[in-house]
Amino acid sequence: MERDICRLSIRGGLIALAIALATPVSSETRTITPILTASDAQLAKDAFKAVSASQWEMAHAISGAASNPLPRQVIEWLFLTDAHGVAEFRRLARFIRAHPDWPARSVLETNLEKTIPINLTPAAVATWFEEHPPRSATGAMRLGAALVSLGEIERGQEILKETWVSGDFTKREDREFYFKHRGIFVEEDHASRLQQLLWNGKTQAARRMLFRVSPTTKQLGIARIYLMERHPDVDKAIASLPKELLNDPGLVYERARWRRRAGKDKRARQLLFSLPDNLVRPEKWWDEIKYQIRVTLKEGSVTDAYQLAANNSLFGNVARAEAKWLAGWIALRFLNEPDIAYHHFKTMHDIVSMPISQARAAYWAAQASTATGDKQLAHHWLQRGVSKPTTFYGQLSSVALGYDHLNFPTEPQYDMENIKAFEERDIVQITRMLGEIGESKLMRRFAVHLAETSSTPAEHALVARLTADYSFPQVRIAAAKRSVRSGVILIDSGYPMPFASVVWSNEYYAPEPALVMAVSRQESEMDPHAISSAGARGLLQLMPQTAKHMARKLKLRYDRALLLEDPQYNLRLGTAYLAELLDKYEGCYVLALAAYNAGPARVKKWLWRYGDPRTEDVSLVDWIELLPYHETRNYIQRVLETTEVYRDRLGRDGTTPTMGTWQVMVDIPFETTKH
Repeated sequence: MERDICRLSIRGGLIALAIALATPVSSETRTITPILTASDAQLAKDAFKAVSASQWEMAHAISGAASNPLPRQVIEWLFLTDAHGVAEFRRLARFIRAHPDWPARSVLETNLEKTIPINLTPAAVATWFEEHPPRSATGAMRLGAALVSLGEIERGQEILKETWVSGDFTKREDREFYFKHRGIFVEEDHASRLQQLLWNGKTQAARRMLFRVSPTTKQLGIARIYLMERHPDVDKAIASLPKELLNDPGLVYERARWRRRAGKDKRARQLLFSLPDNLVRPEKWWDEIKYQIRVTLKEGSVTDAYQLAANNSLFGNVARAEAKWLAGWIALRFLNEPDIAYHHFKTMHDIVSMPISQARAAYWAAQASTATGDKQLAHHWLQRGVSKPTTFYGQLSSVALGYDHLNFPTEPQYDMENIKAFEERDIVQITRMLGEIGESKLMRRFAVHLAETSSTPAEHALVARLTADYSFPQVRIAAAKRSVRSGVILIDSGYPMPFASVVWSNEYYAPEPALVMAVSRQESEMDPHAISSAGARGLLQLMPQTAKHMARKLKLRYDRALLLEDPQYNLRLGTAYLAELLDKYEGCYVLALAAYNAGPARVKKWLWRYGDPRTEDVSLVDWIELLPYHETRNYIQRVLETTEVYRDRLGRDGTTPTMGTWQVMVDIPFETTKH
């Protein structure tokens, strides 16, 4: 039964795609009064064009000619946050004080700290930093010096010492700071700075510190630098260390990392089984450990993998939650220890706050409870999972309980008083103005900032209402994702359906409409002009070579520019490629999505290594979790969960696949897979 579901047919889906994508999203009908007059709107557009050409004087002049002050304010904000800006201190200070709720406040304050006049009085410097704590080493240095001048010597020197230890200086700044304040430093301060630089991988700056520390600290520093740089004399450097330094946490970490990079994983793990009690930078240790856990599983050393995952008490909550899940999963699936597994999953649930992680912990706690025979406890945890209906594991919980649709939470309500207070805010007016004139990237920054700073569910809903008024789905999605972090789920805003009148014919059958929209949402947030760092383009983030391949197959003219300029062209090629992958993998969404993200060559290797999830003896869910790349595991789960949301949004009928068709059915037991 599971395999038939995995092979969901993609034939006959073209008409359904065209109709579904043309279905509008219902929304309240109202008249939206433009923020700008027609003439001001044109001036604003011209000003932003000048900014794109780095013609700041022209941009200021054009925006200043508008009767509405908002375009001028945004141009000023862009100028003051520009990395190459030359704004003066008082200009920056005036803007920061006048606009405390604007985005990029940290950038504004960091830029200001670079421009504090030399002749500004210590009292004025101290007053500024009382209201605006330092953002940079430059700012902290000015505050410390000001306090010393004002007679607060102990506090000022403490700030200067902290700045020396943690500050990120250029070579010139390093030298100037050291010679100006060297009288207050002791050897311990220099040793601490050396440690910070080494942990941050700043080997050149660390070399400059070697002559300022004790001989033994210098030896240790050289050994760590040699390990980082894979220097040919690294063995000699380690052999020369005093015995008491061989257990230094930084040295142990770098040795483990060196061995991993040299392909000596077993020797690297020897250093990771027993972590130092005085663990420094636990997040860096966890990066090494989680890599070794998966390598160890691949090698079949299950007990070692569990030991690495279970030794997690020294980590922060984010790393500890991931470690708890891995320990629980290994205990349940590979060691047949459901009681131990349950403890790990429950602890994970106690320390996470994001819906995706909460649903994951709850679902697996239910699986462990089922394995112990406690059906009542399993039901309790599945109900907790169901409360997160937009997540992969929340949806798995729904399937396990026999639900045939998702139960979304009621969207937050607001009244006219809420609307009035919200719309009167300058930052809201600016966000609307940016939407009016088509500045989608800037609008996204302001809308996301509004969502990040919303303090009530009603405010989050009002941000969603604002973004829905403009034809930029990427703005709606980005803002709604930030609202989820505050526990507010906004289905209409977070899962828009912007494609309209998408009709074409070719020899390939169209994939399920919900899947196409889910892939576009994950790939580009439905931004037709998105370009990734790797060069993927448009709604479905096609690499030019892939697009060229599909254009040839479809007997279309290939035009690289159209991947960004024509959303329908991008959809046509991208959907055909997705259909090709679905056909290649017999309709199995998991394999097709893995290939879309990581490439068919990797999927071929994973099928050989982890088994084929289309067969009866391999669990589809476990197969996903076994994949070595976090990006691909996350990608598959996010697209699948979004597919289910779009199935509900499009309306489930006789042609809609049953919920859970992309996953293991509830009546198929989750067995420990053989690899």
